[in-house]
Amino acid sequence: MKLNYVGKRISEYRRQLNISQATLAEQVGVSSKYISAVETGHEIPALDTIIAIADILQQTPNSIFGCLLYTSPSPRDA
Repeated sequence: MKLNYVGKRISEYRRQLNISQATLAEQVGVSSKYISAVETGHEIPALDTIIAIADILQQTPNSIFGCLLYTSPSPRDA
């Protein structure tokens, strides 16, 4: 996964809600400079930060990472 992919998703969700970087940063407890660095792929946020951002942006951490839940068939199912 490219480092800026997560940042682009955060930026997209933030803009959809018309939340500024400064407002998101204040709610997460980080600087707006840090949010900018995350959105541009220069910083990789810690998991607890991702969870806080996702909560504020009304998303799940999986949606931030762009993950889909997939379970492969179990050998028991054969």
